[in-house]
Amino acid sequence: MEKKIKLVCDQLIDEKDLIISDEVIEELKVRDLTLKVCDKSVCEVKIYSKVRFPISDIIPILGDFGFITISEITYEAKFQKDILFVTKLLLDIEKKELLIKHKENFKSLFLNVIDGNLESGKLLGLVYFENFSLREIFYHAQWVTMQSRLSLILIKLL
Repeated sequence: MEKKIKLVCDQLIDEKDLIISDEVIEELKVRDLTLKVCDKSVCEVKIYSKVRFPISDIIPILGDFGFITISEITYEAKFQKDILFVTKLLLDIEKKELLIKHKENFKSLFLNVIDGNLESGKLLGLVYFENFSLREIFYHAQWVTMQSRLSLILIKLL
């Protein structure tokens, strides 16, 4: 039975998953949560956190970016003298190369949503498809709101 459990665990987490990069360690000195985005071989997002973060908060945000989460596993790794929680999410996305190309912008906006500086919504998909920045999303949202108001004014005038 132990061999079967080890075999399943080896399929979910491999040796490289237990290695925390220097980049992640530096980011965790400044904030409690950070993430790494997929590379060319596998489309996954790894979220590194000093505290356990509810997956039920993460998956809807990824959905607003236009991603489907296929699988998820959270495990613990050593971080200095503390325990670090790592959530590994395998994603199903249309164009992996777009996420790789726009990953820094995606990371920035994802962390802004997590920090409460930005409300999650379907406009986040523009980050993935068009590499929109926070400012561009804000302007787009304002434009949509203004168009709706103008439509109401025109209806009243007619």
